[in-house]
Amino acid sequence: MTPLYWRFSKDVTIPEEVKNVWRGILQKGGIFFYPTETIYGMGTAPYQEEWIKNLYVAKGRPENKPLPLIAASLDAAKNAWAEWNTVAERLATKFWPGPLTIVLRASSKLPEILHAKTGKIGIRVSSNPVAELLANLAGGLIIATSANASGEAPITDPSMIPLRIKNFLAVIIDNGIIFGLPSTVVDCSNGEIKILREGAISKNSLMQAMEE
Repeated sequence: MTPLYWRFSKDVTIPEEVKNVWRGILQKGGIFFYPTETIYGMGTAPYQEEWIKNLYVAKGRPENKPLPLIAASLDAAKNAWAEWNTVAERLATKFWPGPLTIVLRASSKLPEILHAKTGKIGIRVSSNPVAELLANLAGGLIIATSANASGEAPITDPSMIPLRIKNFLAVIIDNGIIFGLPSTVVDCSNGEIKILREGAISKNSLMQAMEE
């Protein structure tokens, strides 16, 4: 399958006819290669187990590793969690939209394969307008795993997507070369900050936010 391809500058307004095409593909579980505020991501709508399994296969990712999400809004994120607490509230207020993935207990509405039956799911609201739009078009959430084969470096240039991954893609959205750190991941499920991955937001920035 040859993926559909669009190239846009970062600040362009996406035409309605393109949005309609993307919405239709997302409603069928198509996999998108798309820009975020950190690095390129790949993902699909996170509502059908079959779609999620296909993404695991495309990435070569073991199904015992959870997949993170981008939410279209704070409300969409809250609907995907089974809890919300003051620590998450403070971090989301300070860093969203932006490169902070917050981990909390997952809603039972989400397929268990998405969080590898851990009971927790990581979500962020992206500051990239394309990522935000795709989450909206997908019904509020889109999977946002790094766009590379498992164990390999993230893809920064859409012209360098390996054929193995490209064969699984329905859509490629090209914003040019993106160099960035991945999102910082924090588990707030116990009412305190546990840093699982330090990325674009430093530990010091997180601690300062909690002291403000």
